[in-house]
Amino acid sequence: MTTPNEKVLCSRCQRECVPSGCTTGYGIDPAGHKFCFDCCANRDRDSMRSNGDAVLYLVKDQVNGNWLVTNWPASLHFGVCARRVGRHNMGRERVDVLFHGSDGRVWHGGPDDNGEAVLTLMLPTED
Repeated sequence: MTTPNEKVLCSRCQRECVPSGCTTGYGIDPAGHKFCFDCCANRDRDSMRSNGDAVLYLVKDQVNGNWLVTNWPASLHFGVCARRVGRHNMGRERVDVLFHGSDGRVWHGGPDDNGEAVLTLMLPTED
């Protein structure tokens, strides 16, 4: 854990992670490495390309009202091409979205078990 006056350097780019608003200015991976928000976006983008999935969030842009799929610190975001609201088998609402990832492919996002995160999966291409 860091103290309020302690400088935190990004484990990837070695830049100082600067707190902003109510955030620390960095994300932490399971191994405890700290990454600036730009490197969080790069890591999430790399994970999408190599693993074909990601945990992202569906949010409404406060400026123009458009729906976006974004990572936790909002340093990576994709515009939603299609959004569908349906019924969940447990009597709840289910929201599914389609968006183009940074790789240009179409991705599908649907709710996690709590309905908060958007679990994304790359759609297969037709050969």
